[in-house]
Amino acid sequence: MKTKNLLLSVLIGLSITLPASAITLKGTKYNRTEYVQDSSVRLVGAGVRVKYFFDVYSIGFYTESGECNKQKVIYSKEAKKVKIVLLRDIERKRFMGTIIEVFDQQIPAESPKLLKDQVKKFYELLFQGQEKVNKGDTYIFDYIPNKGLFLYENGKSVGVINSVSNVFMESFLSIWLGNETCCPETLKQIMSCEK
Repeated sequence: MKTKNLLLSVLIGLSITLPASAITLKGTKYNRTEYVQDSSVRLVGAGVRVKYFFDVYSIGFYTESGECNKQKVIYSKEAKKVKIVLLRDIERKRFMGTIIEVFDQQIPAESPKLLKDQVKKFYELLFQGQEKVNKGDTYIFDYIPNKGLFLYENGKSVGVINSVSNVFMESFLSIWLGNETCCPETLKQIMSCEK
C-alpha cells in the first residue's frame, strides 16, 4: 500500500512539474514548439483578441529563444512565428483592415521606398482570397532573418515578402506587442509569462 501511494505521489509530482506539450485557448492548440523552415521556435505566449465582448481570434507568438520579453520578441534577429486562428466568421476587409490600421500607426512617417513597397505587398497578400474569413481559419506569419516573411492561410502559401526590413518586422510585431498596441488585454495575456 505504501509503495502504491509513493508511486502515485511521484507520478502526480511529475505531471505537475513537466511542461505541457501545448496550451489551448478557446479550442485552439498552440504547441510549445513549432518550426520556421529549419529553425525550431518556442512559444512565448498566446492570447485572445476580444472586441465589443466578442472573441475575434486567438494569437500565439514564437521565437527561437522563446524568451518571455516583449522587447526581445519585437527586436531580436531570430526566426519567429505568429499564428492567428479566427474564433468567428468575419468579412476579410474588416478583419485585415483592423490589422492594417494599427500597422500603419507603427510605421515611421519618413519611411524609405523599400519599406513602403514591402508594406504595399503585405497589404496585397492579406486581401487576396475570399471576401469572408471563417471561424477556424488559420494565418501563419513565418519570419526568417535575411530571407523574408512567409505568409500562409489555412496551410497554403499566400506569398513571401523577401528580405523584409527590421523596421517592417518590428512594426508588424508592435501591432500586438508595442506601446501603441491594438489590444492591451491581449498583450497582457500573451506576456503573462513576464510576471
